[in-house]
Amino acid sequence: AAVAIAPSAGGVLTVDLDHNLLVADPEGKTWTARPFLDSARFKLRPERALIRTRQGGVILAFMNEKENRFGWNPETFDAPEARRPTYVIRSPDDGKTWEAPQMVHEDYTGAIRDMIETSDGSIVFTTMKMAHQPGRHTVMTYRSADQGRTWSPSNVIDRGGIGHHGGLSEPTIVEMKDGRLWMLIRTN
Repeated sequence: AAVAIAPSAGGVLTVDLDHNLLVADPEGKTWTARPFLDSARFKLRPERALIRTRQGGVILAFMNEKENRFGWNPETFDAPEARRPTYVIRSPDDGKTWEAPQMVHEDYTGAIRDMIETSDGSIVFTTMKMAHQPGRHTVMTYRSADQGRTWSPSNVIDRGGIGHHGGLSEPTIVEMKDGRLWMLIRTN
């Protein structure tokens, strides 16, 4: 599950698959569930990333299973109609209120694994995007310099490959001491 630890006040928060933000008291003895996402339009998957920023915001990057289409064709080695969009939803006030979810791309996304806040205050999360002809997975990041209000995509990293699990997948990132980001990527 995606878990975020408060940077100062203590306590833990997480998101469950029933679209609740679960918030623990500072001692972690009791939890409160707060619904935050319209279950008529969205269905979360376990592969998601959550962060509580140093400024007290909460940001969740997720794939919407309600829009999932795959349809792998073993003859063409592709799924040109595949779709499972990546969204981001933001709470500026530690999960009390939520802004509308933003779609950052419509392409098929296999996993979202990581989100970090860098030393300069940027928020960066990893995601995947399916490439075609032939079908394979690629990875990329999105960056926000304004606490998740707007997002900019990185370049897409495409190693090539072929197959419904071919290419690159499940990236994670860490900020190095010199400020560079290091991405670890699963391959076949």
